[in-house]
Amino acid sequence: MDSSFRSLKGKLLLDSGQLGDTIFHQAAVYLCGHDREGAMGLIVNHPFSVPFKEFMEEGAPSVLDSLPVHIGGPVLENSIFALFYSGRDYKGLKEVSERVYLITSIEEAKQVDHPIDERNIHLYAGYAGWSSGQLEEEIARGAWLISDVLPGELFEEEATKLWKKKIRTFGVEYNLLSCSPRRYSDN
Repeated sequence: MDSSFRSLKGKLLLDSGQLGDTIFHQAAVYLCGHDREGAMGLIVNHPFSVPFKEFMEEGAPSVLDSLPVHIGGPVLENSIFALFYSGRDYKGLKEVSERVYLITSIEEAKQVDHPIDERNIHLYAGYAGWSSGQLEEEIARGAWLISDVLPGELFEEEATKLWKKKIRTFGVEYNLLSCSPRRYSDN
């Protein structure tokens, strides 16, 4: 890669309509990390809604038990990841963007002060990953559109509507695309 590399960490990737019939169809992927070695993100708008207690690992904070787990991506689908939003600074957690943290282990989850406002933490099974240059190639091919995203959009709004809301900002052709059903069988 050349010296013009620009990290997209903290941005939202939106399926441009080219990723039909995959887990990424109509996906909004929040990029938690992106460097020359590759990228890692979480699909934030595909519900799965299995309670955390069905995935629960020994020693997990009980406050997480009732939270639903969403589809995060096809890599390590049996592992749980979390996005956490806080008005407080957490030095021991990986900050993705201002006050949005990625939690990747039970030990990290234990660092979060309790009680946790359930609206400020989302759990995901698996993640989306790209090797060096792979994401850049997919973007150049037009498979992904890049959007800014505010913490409130990740945590305060109904996440299932995030792709439709954001894709519409790219113009008329995407307005029509935003009206298509999530599952082709619903058409």
